[in-house]
Amino acid sequence: MKNNTILKGTLILTSAGIISRLLGFYYRIFLTGIIGAEGLGLYQMVFPLLSVCMAVANSGISIAISRYTAAFISQNKKREAKNTLIIGMGISVVLSIICTTFLFLSSGFIAEHVLKDIRCTLLIRIISLTLPLGVIHNSICSYYMGKSNAVIPAVSQLIEQVMRIGSVILIFHIRESKGLPVTAATGMAGLLCGEIISCLFCMTVCSFRVSDFKINSSLHLTSSIIKMAVPVSANRIILSLLHSLEAVLIPSMLKSYGLSSSESLSIYGILSGMAFPLIMLPSTLINSFSAMLLPAVSGANSARETNSLTHTIQTAYKCSMVIGIFCLGAFLIWGDEAGNLLFNESLVGTYVTAFAWMCPFLYISTTLASILNGLGKTNTTLVMDVTSFLMRIVLIIALIPQMGITGYFIAFLVSEIYLAIISALTIQRLYPVPFDVWGLIIQPVLSLVIASGAALFSHHVIIAVLPALPSLIQLLGCGAIMGILYLFFIYIVFQDKSQK
Repeated sequence: MKNNTILKGTLILTSAGIISRLLGFYYRIFLTGIIGAEGLGLYQMVFPLLSVCMAVANSGISIAISRYTAAFISQNKKREAKNTLIIGMGISVVLSIICTTFLFLSSGFIAEHVLKDIRCTLLIRIISLTLPLGVIHNSICSYYMGKSNAVIPAVSQLIEQVMRIGSVILIFHIRESKGLPVTAATGMAGLLCGEIISCLFCMTVCSFRVSDFKINSSLHLTSSIIKMAVPVSANRIILSLLHSLEAVLIPSMLKSYGLSSSESLSIYGILSGMAFPLIMLPSTLINSFSAMLLPAVSGANSARETNSLTHTIQTAYKCSMVIGIFCLGAFLIWGDEAGNLLFNESLVGTYVTAFAWMCPFLYISTTLASILNGLGKTNTTLVMDVTSFLMRIVLIIALIPQMGITGYFIAFLVSEIYLAIISALTIQRLYPVPFDVWGLIIQPVLSLVIASGAALFSHHVIIAVLPALPSLIQLLGCGAIMGILYLFFIYIVFQDKSQK
């Protein structure tokens, strides 16, 4: 396994992801300002429907494209790799057109009887049009990920985000100049514009000829793609349906707690549209690492490179825990201030601080799920993910009517702890890896304590010496100091001591 390739791809995807997330924060702040927290709640409620349809049309197939492309490239079978893309994308496009037709025609019924808000009708119709474009975009990106080429996926991600934000700003100014109201549909229109441009970009860079298609192997390859895609898609479909149920349940359970419909929807908008994206910002690195892990693990597994695979699993554990523990400390210390500064909403900071405890468990479960999918254990990930989400749903129903939104944070944390533990135990049975308590827990925690103390001290110094410096710059500076010292102690001070 080429660890340098994984590292390079991770850095490329992470850089693009961080830029995209930072642009996304500006977008969220701008969008919240023009449609309000309640409008953002409506906007967020529709997204689980898109997730369900993408799961049906593409989620499993995109993973199959990435995995089989990696396997064929490792065997120098470039034509078979291209066939994988053509077949997988063809299946996805057909399924996406079916889903688009269903969503568009039944949008009124879904809005009124499922989402319980007729205002979602137009949002559903707009979002349905993004499906065929999205599956083409995702399929081509998965093909390049299988080739360990992270540049195309990274560039397409940035193009999509820039076009989405730019189109929303343009639509806003046009409607404002004409005295027309700006609603959540403006955000959906931006999503559609972003998908159109990113799809065109991917199709341009990945042009292929009819002669690339090898007919005599197509039936066997189609069968193999479907065989792998079905359990992954089933996993994503079930999880997306459960996520849709969660999106409806949270406002409903908050009403049972005693809040009004508007208050419940506003809290859900702040929770899912502001606090959760902020807490997921560092996960850009984990998601990029996981995306590069899947084809790498698949290729090593096909070549039976056991030692390389074991080393990769150890590296995955280390990276996940180091990042997760750092984010736990960073959000506990700075989360409240960051939420208030970015969104000018006190509840954001409160929710970010509460979400902080899930970071180590969420990040490690994401990484381990990618390893299991790369090993072909898609049925296993299906069972674990569904069990974890069902646990969360049950706890939401039981706790939110009694404890309010605090019940949701408890439900989320318990389900993520369960998923992280069961994922680790499953991989341990397949490839026993020594659990390094010092390297995975004690070393990061000690480094976090020292780095946190230094960062808090530097914060007081900066305030005293440079009181006119903008608060956001102060926060970023202290966060950078904390991160540098954290890594310094982990990889230099404590690492040297453990080697002695």
